[in-house]
Amino acid sequence: MGVHDKEIFLSYSKQDDIFASKFRKILNDLFGKEIWLRDFDLNAGDLVIDCIGEAIAEAKWFIILLSFNSVQSKWLKMEADLATFRALNDQNFEIIVLKLDEAPIPPHLKIPFSKLTLIDFSSCQDDEAELLDLADYIDRTETTQKNTLIYVDRGGDADSFSLLTRQNRIIFILGWAGIGKTAFVLNRVSERLKKRVVKISLTRGHSMDLVARQIIRETHFPAPPTDKSVPDEELLNMAISSFEKRSKYFFLFIDNAEEGLDVSNQVVPYLEKLLLNFVRAGIDSHIILSTSRFPEYSPDIAKKADLMRLNQLDNEYIRECIDLWLEGTKNHKRIMKMPEMEDVLELISGHPLAAKMIASKLRVRPLTELIAPTAKKRFQLKFAEYILKEADKDILTKVHLHILYALAIIHEPILFEDLLAIKEISKFPLEDVRQARIELTDWFFIEQNYELMSLHNFLRTYFNDSLDAKKDLFESIALDFGEYAFNKSIELNNKLIDRGHGVTDSSESKVLHCSNELLRYAVPAGILLRATGKEDLANKLPIQIKGTLRELVYYFYQKKRDYGQAILFAEKWLKINPNDLDIILYQARSYRNLRNEISFKKAAKLLAELERRDYGKRFAARVFREKALLAQFSDNIEEAKKYFRQGIEVYTLSPYPENRTGLAQILLKEADELPSWSPQRIELACEARKLLEKAREYSAFFDRYHIGTYIEALFQTDDVETVLPLLEEALEDRPDDKRLNYRLAEILRKRGAYEEAATYANKALQKGSYKAALTLANIFHTQGVIMAEYGDSEGANQKFNKGIEVVNNFIPEYGHDQEVADSIASKIFRAMGNWKDAEKRVEHYNSSRNPYTIYEQCKVALNEVSTIIERGEYDKALIKINYMQELIEKYSSSQELPQPLVEIRNETYLYQKHISSIQTDQI
Repeated sequence: MGVHDKEIFLSYSKQDDIFASKFRKILNDLFGKEIWLRDFDLNAGDLVIDCIGEAIAEAKWFIILLSFNSVQSKWLKMEADLATFRALNDQNFEIIVLKLDEAPIPPHLKIPFSKLTLIDFSSCQDDEAELLDLADYIDRTETTQKNTLIYVDRGGDADSFSLLTRQNRIIFILGWAGIGKTAFVLNRVSERLKKRVVKISLTRGHSMDLVARQIIRETHFPAPPTDKSVPDEELLNMAISSFEKRSKYFFLFIDNAEEGLDVSNQVVPYLEKLLLNFVRAGIDSHIILSTSRFPEYSPDIAKKADLMRLNQLDNEYIRECIDLWLEGTKNHKRIMKMPEMEDVLELISGHPLAAKMIASKLRVRPLTELIAPTAKKRFQLKFAEYILKEADKDILTKVHLHILYALAIIHEPILFEDLLAIKEISKFPLEDVRQARIELTDWFFIEQNYELMSLHNFLRTYFNDSLDAKKDLFESIALDFGEYAFNKSIELNNKLIDRGHGVTDSSESKVLHCSNELLRYAVPAGILLRATGKEDLANKLPIQIKGTLRELVYYFYQKKRDYGQAILFAEKWLKINPNDLDIILYQARSYRNLRNEISFKKAAKLLAELERRDYGKRFAARVFREKALLAQFSDNIEEAKKYFRQGIEVYTLSPYPENRTGLAQILLKEADELPSWSPQRIELACEARKLLEKAREYSAFFDRYHIGTYIEALFQTDDVETVLPLLEEALEDRPDDKRLNYRLAEILRKRGAYEEAATYANKALQKGSYKAALTLANIFHTQGVIMAEYGDSEGANQKFNKGIEVVNNFIPEYGHDQEVADSIASKIFRAMGNWKDAEKRVEHYNSSRNPYTIYEQCKVALNEVSTIIERGEYDKALIKINYMQELIEKYSSSQELPQPLVEIRNETYLYQKHISSIQTDQI
C-alpha cells in the first residue's frame, strides 16, 4: 500500500491545459493531499510505464483528455492501442476518456476506446458539474482492483513460500522451464509480500554493470549514463541503495536465474556479490530468483537463503487456465465441454506453458488435432514446440513473422515506433503492422508491458533458430535497429548532459525517463552493432556493458558461425573473467571448427587446461563431447567413440543428450559405408538406435536438432511403421532435406507408390543425395516390367532406358555403391532381354558378398544354362550349375539365405534333375 489510497494520471496535450487545470483544481479542492495527481504529457514522448511505475494505491485512474490537439500527439498516434490499454487495465487502472470536442477517434483506437468509459464534454452545458460528478465517483471508489490476470491459484505453494520468507530474505524458486515460476512470483508472491515486483530477466550477456543499472532503473532512480568508466562497485552500491529506498514498496525478482549459474551450478561472481551485499545491507525486503537448475551458493548467502520447488499444476487448475485463456473465443463453452478435453489435459501433464500454447491453438484449430497419436508420444515441452510450429504455418502472416523475428533479434522491450525503424517492417501499411501487433498479443506471443512489447521467453529460441535460414533478414533487421538505437542513445545522452544531474524536482521525472530510455536503447545497440561488424560505432555508445562481450561469443559461434570472431570476443571476455569455464569451452569449440592443424592443437590445449579445473558431471560430459569431436575431425574415429562413451558414462542420467547423439552418428556412418547385406551393418544401426532413443527420452528438443539422425537409425533397422509418420512430419519442417526425401522415396517405392516415390527421389537427387539415383533406377525398372506385362513394349523400353541412363550417371559415395548400381543395371538389361550387357555389368564381381549381385550373376548363368542344354552340352551345363550352387553355399555358410537366392538354388536343382532325366533316357 502506498502513501495515498488513490492515484490519478491526467493525460492531455498542453494545448488543452485550460480544461486540465480546471479539472486538476476540482480534484485538489476535493482531495487535497489525499491523492497522488500526476500529469502525463501526451506530446512529450514519455512512457506510461515510466510515469506510473510507482502507482501502488488501491484505486488508480488514467484519465485522457481527447481533443483535436491530443489525437495528433505522439502517444495517441503511436503507442496507444488495445494492447496498451489492456496492460493498464491489467494493473488495475480504470481508464476514463473525456471527449472535449468533435475530434474523430483515430481508426486504430476505435476498439480500445469503445471498451473504456467515455464522457462526452463536446456538447456539455456545464463542464464543472460533470467534472464534480466524476470527482465524486473517484472519491466514492475505494478500489479499482480487478481479477484480470490469467492465473490460477497455487494455494499450497503460496503457503510454503510464506513460511520460507519468515526466516529468509533470498528465495530460489526451482522448476522446469515453463512450469509457471514467473506467473507464481508475479501473482502469489507479490500478494503474500504485499509489495510490487522489480523484475530483471538474466541473459548470458549479463554482468555486474548491467544488472546494477537495471535495478537502479526499475526502482526509478537515474543511473550515471555518461561516464563509461563507472566502477562496478560504485554501480552496485547505487543499486543496493536504490533498492533499500524503495524496499517499503518493492521486492526484487530475478527471472531466468539459471543464466546466473556457472557450469557447476555455482552462482556466478556478479550475482553472488549482489546477493551478499543485499544480505549485509539488511534491507527489509526480499530477492526472489527463478531457475530451472539447482543453485550452489556460499555459506554467507545460505544464512538468509532457501529453496522452493514448483511442480506441475493439477488438471483442475490447467482446465481453469485454458478456460480463462479461451474467454471471448468462438465456441469457447463447447470446446471446454468436449470429452476430448480430458485427453488434452493428460497430454499437458500439469505444464502451464503447454496449456497456454494449446489455448492459443484452440483459437484457430479444432481440438481433435491436439490429440493425434503422434502428438501424444512426446513430452509436453516438445508438444508446446509442435503447437508453435503449427501456429507458425497456419495463422502467422509475413508481417506477424517479421515482428516476431525483430523482437527475437532485439531481445529488449521496444516501442511500436521502434518497430517502424526497421525497413522490413515499415514497408507494410501502418494499420497492418498495428493490427498484427494486437493479434500477436492476443495469441500470447508478445508480452505487453504498457507501451513496451517483448517476445515471450519460450518463443525467443524458436524464432532465433528460424533465423538461421534467413541470414539476410537477420543482417537487415540487426543493422537497421542497431543504428537506430545508437542514434537514440546519443540523443538521449545529450539530453542528460544538458540537464545535468543536479536537477530540480520538477525535472527529475524527465531525467529518470531519459536515463531509463538510454539503457533500453544502448544495450541492444551494443550487441547488434558488433554482431553486424560495426564495432567502431558500438564503442562510441555512452554506456558500455561488459557482458555484451560474453553474449557475442555465443552469437558468433552459434548464429554467425564466425569462429574467428567468437575467439576474439572470448579472449576479451576472459581478460575480465578468466574463470568462465563455459566461454573457455566455446573458445576450444571455435578453434576446433577452424579445422586446421594449428587450431586443433590450440583446442586440445584449452581442453587440457579445462580438465585441470573443478566442475560437475554435466560439464564433464560436455568436455568429453568436445574431445570426441576434436578426435573425429582429426580422423581418429576410434578415439572419438571412446570419448563419446566416457561422456555417456560420466553422467548416465544426463538430460544432455549430445554424447549419445554424437556416438550414434558415427555408428550410422560406419553402417552406411557397409553393404546392405552385412550383419555388422544391422548391429551398428541397432546400437545407434538405442542411443538415440535414450537421448530422445532425455531431451524435449531432440527432434528439433536430431530427428534426421533418428530417422536414419529407424530406416537402417527396417522399422518402417515408426519411421514413416516421423519422416512425413520432419519433411513438413524441412522439405528440402536430401536424406529425408531419399528415405521417404525408398519407403514409398517398396510400398508400390512409384509416382510419389519418384517425386521424392528426384528432389533428393536435386539436393545432392546421389543414392536417390539408384531409387529412381529401381522405380523405372519396376514400371517397365509392369508395362511389359500389359503389352506396352514401347513404354516399357522407355522406362528401362531411363533407368540405364540414371545408373550410368550415378556418382558412388562408398566402395560398395558401384556394385549396387551395376547389379541394378544388370537387372534392367535382363528385363530388356539384353543378356550380354546384363552379364558385363556383374561378371567382374567374382568374390561378391552382395546377394543382389550374386542373384544377377546366377540369373545370367541360368539363361546361359538353358541355351547350353538346348545345344545338348549337358556336362558344360552342369559345370555352370555347380558354380552357381557353390556361390550360394559360400554365401549361406555365414548368414541366412535370402529368399531370391533360395529361389535360384531351387532352380539349379530343377535343372540338375532335368539334365539327369535326359541323360537317363539317353542311356
